[in-house]
Amino acid sequence: MADTSGGGLAPAPVPSGASLSPPSNSELDFCAENEFVTIVPAVRLPRMNLVTGTIGPLHPQRETLVPLWLALMLKRAGRARIRPPEWLTEDALRLYLKAEIASSAFSPLPFRYLEISQLILQAAPDDVPGATKIRALIEDLRGRRAAKIRRGVASVVSTDVLISLSNMSAIEVNELRPQLLQALHVVNSLEKSSRVADDAG
Repeated sequence: MADTSGGGLAPAPVPSGASLSPPSNSELDFCAENEFVTIVPAVRLPRMNLVTGTIGPLHPQRETLVPLWLALMLKRAGRARIRPPEWLTEDALRLYLKAEIASSAFSPLPFRYLEISQLILQAAPDDVPGATKIRALIEDLRGRRAAKIRRGVASVVSTDVLISLSNMSAIEVNELRPQLLQALHVVNSLEKSSRVADDAG
């Protein structure tokens, strides 16, 4: 959790006007919708020239990689099924959970695992085998990872050791930001008080 390779590191001063407002959930979802997923089209669709590149043509029952936003649109229109990513299965998530419990580090889940899983489970639960169990595993993972974040923030205040962001997801980094800024404010205040006391002594 903590990066101790360089010993104790003094945090940089936090600008007094720094914003504590993280990006909104809709903004994070928008970014996640540009990730590619596999679909199984139910109909034939022509080639589509998108800003991010060319998609298609799509053929019935032939797996194709498309942006998540397009996969969701086709699913809602009844024109495709979404093939869950390899990590969004009960067996894979149980392995991630086992690793999460066994180590103080974060397991290497995809950077946008929370947004992608939520979007797919909301729009296509019938395409995800064991969807109810998968929702529970995602929540368990998120809770355990959130506890690690809280411990990491506490370590900033108590030891001046910076938090390792390795394998943290987009939402987790987003939620960490205001907590970490608050912790750095506390550390800076304590250091200022200590210097004043030393000068007075």
